[in-house]
Amino acid sequence: MISNKTLRFQLGSYYDDEVKRVQESIEDIEYSFAVDWLPIMKEQTVEFKFKEVFDIKDYRIFTGDSKAKTILKINRDNYGAGIRNIDRILKSIVEIEEIIAEELKK
Repeated sequence: MISNKTLRFQLGSYYDDEVKRVQESIEDIEYSFAVDWLPIMKEQTVEFKFKEVFDIKDYRIFTGDSKAKTILKINRDNYGAGIRNIDRILKSIVEIEEIIAEELKK
Protein backbone atom coordinates (compact mmCIF):
# COMPACT_ATOMS: atom_id res chain seq x y z
CA MET A 1 0.00 0.00 0.00
CA ILE A 2 1.28 3.43 -0.93
CA SER A 3 0.89 5.79 2.03
CA ASN A 4 1.86 8.98 0.19
CA LYS A 5 -1.42 10.40 -1.13
CA THR A 6 0.27 12.56 -3.75
CA LEU A 7 2.19 9.62 -5.13
CA ARG A 8 -0.94 7.47 -5.14
CA PHE A 9 -2.84 10.17 -7.05
CA GLN A 10 0.01 10.72 -9.53
CA LEU A 11 0.33 7.00 -10.23
CA GLY A 12 -3.43 6.67 -10.69
CA SER A 13 -3.52 9.60 -13.11
CA TYR A 14 -0.51 8.24 -14.96
CA TYR A 15 -1.87 4.74 -15.48
CA ASP A 16 -5.57 5.56 -15.82
CA ASP A 17 -5.41 8.71 -17.94
CA GLU A 18 -2.09 9.75 -19.36
CA VAL A 19 -0.87 6.41 -20.69
CA LYS A 20 -4.22 5.92 -22.42
CA ARG A 21 -4.06 9.39 -24.04
CA VAL A 22 -0.52 8.86 -25.30
CA GLN A 23 -1.37 5.43 -26.66
CA GLU A 24 -4.39 6.84 -28.52
CA SER A 25 -2.28 9.66 -29.95
CA ILE A 26 0.38 7.25 -31.16
CA GLU A 27 -2.26 4.98 -32.69
CA ASP A 28 -3.80 7.98 -34.51
CA ILE A 29 -0.41 8.92 -35.95
CA GLU A 30 0.36 5.32 -36.95
CA TYR A 31 -3.05 4.98 -38.61
CA SER A 32 -2.62 8.25 -40.49
CA PHE A 33 0.81 7.18 -41.68
CA ALA A 34 -0.42 3.79 -42.88
CA VAL A 35 -3.63 5.02 -44.50
CA ASP A 36 -2.67 8.50 -45.71
CA TRP A 37 1.09 8.64 -46.20
CA LEU A 38 2.12 5.19 -47.37
CA PRO A 39 -0.01 5.37 -50.54
CA ILE A 40 1.45 8.79 -51.36
CA MET A 41 4.98 7.56 -50.70
CA LYS A 42 4.46 4.47 -52.84
CA GLU A 43 3.10 6.57 -55.66
CA GLN A 44 5.61 9.41 -55.48
CA THR A 45 8.87 7.84 -54.28
CA VAL A 46 11.74 7.49 -56.71
CA GLU A 47 14.33 6.40 -54.15
CA PHE A 48 14.21 5.89 -50.39
CA LYS A 49 16.84 4.77 -47.91
CA PHE A 50 16.05 5.34 -44.25
CA LYS A 51 17.98 8.34 -42.86
CA GLU A 52 19.85 8.71 -46.15
CA VAL A 53 17.72 9.47 -49.19
CA PHE A 54 14.10 10.36 -49.88
CA ASP A 55 13.64 11.41 -53.49
CA ILE A 56 10.17 11.98 -54.89
CA LYS A 57 8.88 12.45 -58.42
CA ASP A 58 7.39 15.89 -57.91
CA TYR A 59 8.12 18.08 -54.88
CA ARG A 60 5.15 20.28 -55.76
CA ILE A 61 2.92 17.78 -53.94
CA PHE A 62 3.94 19.67 -50.78
CA THR A 63 3.47 23.17 -52.14
CA GLY A 64 0.54 23.12 -54.55
CA ASP A 65 -3.02 21.96 -54.10
CA SER A 66 -2.52 18.29 -53.42
CA LYS A 67 -3.62 15.43 -51.21
CA ALA A 68 -0.28 15.52 -49.41
CA LYS A 69 -0.59 19.20 -48.49
CA THR A 70 -4.20 18.72 -47.36
CA ILE A 71 -3.19 15.78 -45.16
CA LEU A 72 -0.41 17.87 -43.61
CA LYS A 73 -2.88 20.62 -42.74
CA ILE A 74 -5.51 18.26 -41.35
CA ASN A 75 -3.10 16.17 -39.31
CA ARG A 76 -1.04 19.06 -37.97
CA ASP A 77 -3.34 19.29 -34.93
CA ASN A 78 -3.22 15.52 -34.35
CA TYR A 79 0.56 15.52 -34.45
CA GLY A 80 0.74 18.54 -32.15
CA ALA A 81 -1.65 16.96 -29.66
CA GLY A 82 0.39 13.76 -29.72
CA ILE A 83 3.57 15.66 -28.94
CA ARG A 84 1.86 17.58 -26.12
CA ASN A 85 0.54 14.32 -24.64
CA ILE A 86 4.01 12.76 -24.76
CA ASP A 87 5.54 15.87 -23.15
CA ARG A 88 2.89 15.79 -20.41
CA ILE A 89 3.51 12.11 -19.62
CA LEU A 90 7.28 12.65 -19.53
CA LYS A 91 6.78 15.45 -16.98
CA SER A 92 4.54 13.15 -14.93
CA ILE A 93 7.22 10.47 -14.93
CA VAL A 94 9.77 12.96 -13.62
CA GLU A 95 7.36 14.11 -10.89
CA ILE A 96 6.65 10.51 -9.86
CA GLU A 97 10.38 9.72 -9.77
CA GLU A 98 11.00 12.77 -7.57
CA ILE A 99 8.25 11.76 -5.13
CA ILE A 100 9.59 8.20 -4.98
CA ALA A 101 13.13 9.47 -4.38
CA GLU A 102 11.87 11.62 -1.48
CA GLU A 103 9.93 8.69 -0.04
CA LEU A 104 12.99 6.44 -0.21
CA LYS A 105 14.98 8.99 1.82
CA LYS A 106 12.53 8.61 4.72
